[in-house]
Amino acid sequence: MYQLTRLIHDHDADLHLLLHHNDVPPSLYAAPWFLTLFSSQFPLGLAVRVLDLVFLLGFDVLVPFALSLVLARRSCLLQCSGLEAVMECFKTQLTRVSSDELDDHLRRVLALDWEKQLLTYAVEYSVMHDDSFTTLQALSHESTCAGRVEPR
Repeated sequence: MYQLTRLIHDHDADLHLLLHHNDVPPSLYAAPWFLTLFSSQFPLGLAVRVLDLVFLLGFDVLVPFALSLVLARRSCLLQCSGLEAVMECFKTQLTRVSSDELDDHLRRVLALDWEKQLLTYAVEYSVMHDDSFTTLQALSHESTCAGRVEPR
């Protein structure tokens, strides 16, 4: 989810701001896509093509494919105001993908090398996660030590 957020941020700042200001994290719309390889909300033909990509390139292809879908409906999303409108656009507009559009998405995903960018985001997320964990441990240790009376 973090990788998709960063890709949207890097590829379309206006769209990222819209999603951020309306409290629409990728977990609201993309979690079912990733968990079911797009089969829960998209036509079966699209899901089968995504599965082909996964077999060909691995699971890292899912995030760029999701980015392509989101960016393709940029104009619809930018017209939305509020969480409900954004989610309705994701539910109704974004899931309508013609075969020509699907071919364009596949070409876009295959044309670029996403591996380095996704790895960068994975490392970035890991560092952020580790820093917060270390900070929590330090705070926990300080509060434990502050309440303890040392024997003489």
